[in-house]
Amino acid sequence: MGSLSIRVILADDHIVTRSGIKVLLECDSRMTVCAEASSGREASKLCLELSPDVVIMDISMPDLNGMEATRQILSTNPGIRVIALSMHAHRRYISGMLKAGAVGYLLKTCSFEELVCAITTVVENKTYLSPSIAETVVKDYLNSSSVDQMSRTADLTGREKEVLQLISEGVPTREIAKRLFVSESTINTHRRQIMEKLNIHSVARLTKFAIQEGLTLLEG
Repeated sequence: MGSLSIRVILADDHIVTRSGIKVLLECDSRMTVCAEASSGREASKLCLELSPDVVIMDISMPDLNGMEATRQILSTNPGIRVIALSMHAHRRYISGMLKAGAVGYLLKTCSFEELVCAITTVVENKTYLSPSIAETVVKDYLNSSSVDQMSRTADLTGREKEVLQLISEGVPTREIAKRLFVSESTINTHRRQIMEKLNIHSVARLTKFAIQEGLTLLEG
């Protein structure tokens, strides 16, 4: 990056978390926080407008989670480097973010120095994983059964995952259609296709599935 500032977008639905990270990052002369987002959808929109170097992405966010936001961001601007910053160390979240295109994964318990190290690493077109995360990734790679466990979500398109998240969060059909700029009948078609692909035929069970697969917010 030379002497140029590294432009960062912070995406996290907790304002205290974003504010804390912003204060710390801006103590480093190499970093500039150019925008903040409280949802994956907002992060995706800001990336289109601002083309940052790095996005620090929480995974569990309402409206559009970090995995789907990462896919959307990289589909339009593959040069952006996404680092997951999450409270979750479970294989499902790590695998989901890496498959979506993230090049870094940190836990929220990491030190500020590690976060800065991750940012400076990924802008050099390298990957950064916390040691505990790297261990999980290696085990996942060695355990072929993980492919089978991921296969049910793999059957869904990106848009179907978006709709599933919104359904599981209790958003009414009319509001989902409004947010995604489509008709209510289109959303009903998506819902029917999701249920058929997953062989799940109630909203309660869809919600449970979305939580288990890390597509929507977990309690606590």
